[in-house]
Amino acid sequence: MHAAIKQIESEVLDVNGKKSPGVIDLVFFDGASNVQNAGQILKAYNRRITVGHGAEHVVSLFFSDVYTKVPEFKRLSNFAKQVRNIFGSVRHSPSAMFKKYSRAHNNGVYIGFIKPSECRMAGEHIALLRLLRLRDALRATITSKEFFDLRMFHTVTSVLNDPEFWKWLFVMCRALYAPMRVLRLADQKTPAMDKLFYYVSQTDRMLPKYLKDVEDCLASLLSEATLNAIDTSTFSAGVSDDDSDGSDTDDDDNEEPGSDDAESVESNDSVTTSVMTMCSKYLDFALLYFFSYSNMLISSAIQYPHRAGNSTGIAATVMQFWLKRKPRLLHDYSLAGYILSPNPTIMAHASDNKTLHHDGAVERLITKLLVDPSLVGNDWTIQRAKLIDTFYEEYGDFTNRRGVFAQENIWIMA
Repeated sequence: MHAAIKQIESEVLDVNGKKSPGVIDLVFFDGASNVQNAGQILKAYNRRITVGHGAEHVVSLFFSDVYTKVPEFKRLSNFAKQVRNIFGSVRHSPSAMFKKYSRAHNNGVYIGFIKPSECRMAGEHIALLRLLRLRDALRATITSKEFFDLRMFHTVTSVLNDPEFWKWLFVMCRALYAPMRVLRLADQKTPAMDKLFYYVSQTDRMLPKYLKDVEDCLASLLSEATLNAIDTSTFSAGVSDDDSDGSDTDDDDNEEPGSDDAESVESNDSVTTSVMTMCSKYLDFALLYFFSYSNMLISSAIQYPHRAGNSTGIAATVMQFWLKRKPRLLHDYSLAGYILSPNPTIMAHASDNKTLHHDGAVERLITKLLVDPSLVGNDWTIQRAKLIDTFYEEYGDFTNRRGVFAQENIWIMA
C-alpha cells in the first residue's frame, strides 16, 4: 500500500520534476477503502483535489446487488447460464446445431452467448440482453429435427418454446435499461460529466415505472408450471457454469450437427443424473429476500432515501439498491456540470429542475478552485463574493444566449 501511495504521489503531484499542486483537480477511484484512503492522501497534498467514486464501478455494484439478491433476477440469470451451457458449450452436440442456426439468422455470422465475468461490468445483465437477441436462433434450433432426435433437455426447451417467457425476459431487461445507460455513459471514454446528473435523474424516473411493469407482468406472463420448469432446468441441464468456454465464438466451427455419437449422449445423461442428485441434496428452495424501506418520493435526484415501514417486492428491493448507490454519483462536479451543459435537452431539463443544491455545488467549486488561497479575512471574502457574482452574471448570459453566448455557431456542436 505504501509503495502504491508513493507511485500515485509521483505520477499525480510531480510535473516536470517539481510539485505542481494546481494541475490536478479531480480524481476518481473505486469504492475500496484502501484506494479511497490514497485519494485522501492526495487531498492532503493539494486542497484543490476532489476525490470521487468512479461512476462505472458504482453502477456495476448496483447490478451486482440486483443479480445476487433479488430472487427473480437471480432465477433468470441462472436459467440463462444453463441455456448457454447447453447451446454454447463445446461438449454438446446442441452447440453445433445452434451455430448453424445462429449463422442462418445473422446473415452468415455466428453470434454466440456472453458469459458473465467479474471483469465485465453488469455482465449478468449483458448476458440476458444477448440471450434475448438469440431468441430466433434458439427457437429454430430446438424445433429442428436433429435436436428433436436427441431427446434431451426437455425442461429447458419447454421454457424456450413458451412465447410468454420471451415477453418476460424483455420486460426484465427493459426494467434496468436506465441504469444500463448510466453505465454506458461512464465507460464510453468521452467527456460526459455534464450528462451524469441528467442520466441519474432519468433513472430515478424510469426505474420505478418499469419495475412496476415487472411486478404486474410476472403473474400474467409466467405460469406456475413455467416458473417450476425454469427452477428445475437450472439444476438439471447436466453441466455446470464452468463447462462453457467463456467466449462468444467457438474454435470448432466445422463441427456438424448431430456429430456426437450415442456413447457421448449416454455420458452426458450420466452427468445429468449425478449433478441432479448432488444439487437436490443441498438445494434450499426456501431462500427469500425481504427488504423494508419507506415510501419513496423522488422529487429530486439528490434527495436521499428515508426508510420506514414495511414495503417489499421486486420494485421496492431494486429501488433500495439504486438509492443506496446513487449518492456517490451526485458530487459537486456532476451537479455543476448539469447546469452548465450546452446540450439543448439538458439545458431545458435544468431550467425546470435546477435547485439550490446545484448553486451550492458551483459555489463550493469556485471557492476551492478559483479563490486565491493566500488571501485571508475580509480580502478572501470579498474575492469569493466577486467570483460568485461574476459566475451568476455569466450564467444568465449562457442560459439566455446573450453577450458572448449569442453567436449561433458555438451552439452547433452542443
